[in-house]
Amino acid sequence: MLQYLPKVRFSILLTIVFVFQLLASKAMGSTTDYYSKSTGNLDAIATWGTNADGSGTAPSNFTANNRLYHISNGNLGILSANWTVSGTNSKIIVDGTDFTIGSSQSVTGTIDVNAGRTLTIANLASVSSVILGVLDAASTVTFSGLTNINVPVNAVYGNVIFNNTTVAVPTPAGTTPKLQFVGNFTLSGSTSFIGADVVSGSGISLVTSGTNNQIINANGLPLTIWNLDVGSTNAKASGTVTLSSNTTITTDNSILMVLSGASTQFIDGGNTIYIVNNLDCGGSASAYNFTGTIWMNGTGTGAQNIRGGGTSTLPMVAAVNNLVLNNAIPVKINPSTGSNTFTVKGNLTITDTATGSLKFQGNTLAIAGNYTSRRPIDSLIMTTTGLLLFNGTSAQNYTSAVPNGDTFSNITINNSAGLTLNTSMNITGTLTLTNGVIATGVDTLNISST
Repeated sequence: MLQYLPKVRFSILLTIVFVFQLLASKAMGSTTDYYSKSTGNLDAIATWGTNADGSGTAPSNFTANNRLYHISNGNLGILSANWTVSGTNSKIIVDGTDFTIGSSQSVTGTIDVNAGRTLTIANLASVSSVILGVLDAASTVTFSGLTNINVPVNAVYGNVIFNNTTVAVPTPAGTTPKLQFVGNFTLSGSTSFIGADVVSGSGISLVTSGTNNQIINANGLPLTIWNLDVGSTNAKASGTVTLSSNTTITTDNSILMVLSGASTQFIDGGNTIYIVNNLDCGGSASAYNFTGTIWMNGTGTGAQNIRGGGTSTLPMVAAVNNLVLNNAIPVKINPSTGSNTFTVKGNLTITDTATGSLKFQGNTLAIAGNYTSRRPIDSLIMTTTGLLLFNGTSAQNYTSAVPNGDTFSNITINNSAGLTLNTSMNITGTLTLTNGVIATGVDTLNISST
């Protein structure tokens, strides 16, 4: 008899395991899928059935657990009353048919959106009562005709559209949620997206994700955010991020980008970007295609940093096109250890309202276009150690609103077409003529040290 004892014990063990699995299964409940018929209000249980065409057994209510309601079969998504889908693990799936939550009735519950499908929320109450669940990378969520909404940031969007919809600046002060998306971000209609406030230190950041090619399109509407984050929070191994034409962006904080490799690239589309804090581009230079204009608009205290990789110990790897200094606080070219080059492919302009300095910190600022300072007092822009390099391929011009000209530490000319002075210039350090000459005309070039 003893030789059969191990087999008996094993049989008992299997029975115990089976009982536990059965109890767990009952506790969790099996999932039941329901599909909408081609007609009928979605809030009516008779509209739903267990078969893919909407026929079959209808649900007894919308409150039971573990039920999935697939909007499909061309149903127009009409509601006769507010619709609530509750119960643990129960949710609505925008499946074979798009779904619009109109202004008259609200929806409460979790909603998934499958590939190629669109969920439109045009009901203000539903912005907060709907929990966005799994949003496929090829899905779209549209907020339409809404005012001052708190943008849901609990899910990662596929494509997201704000159509004639205004957004609220997050509260309390210092709140900076991230709107993450793997597809496109689009503004449509005629309303602005003002999602940040520099005074309160609050704002919505746009954060790209995934490996798809992505587009940010403001359609000529004002777009104000906290950070523009490309590859910093979520690494982007491949795919481009492009700003469509007429997409001006104001970041009340920073540009945060880390991109490397030939398969990833940020393309600014020739647009203008305003920055209140840092211009931060790390990775590799080939991953950036700036052809527009960057404005450094820093206010308050502290400094604006031009850097890479989220730290002031790393240099900015990207070359920008045009750079405008409209800063009330210092702009620093990092790192502080010097010996790096920050390149402006186009023009450097200092506005007449700029009051902050530009600190080279021992680095080189290379300009391929023109230098123009509209500030009528000596800007003290170039008084720290470092080098201003004019290295264009066509004739360059220097112009200052200061009657006696701006003052620089060190200047190098490496342009066979030369540099023309339209105002006097002062150099306290070294002038190096690597290639090309300076045409002074009626103005004066003052060098106090050689």
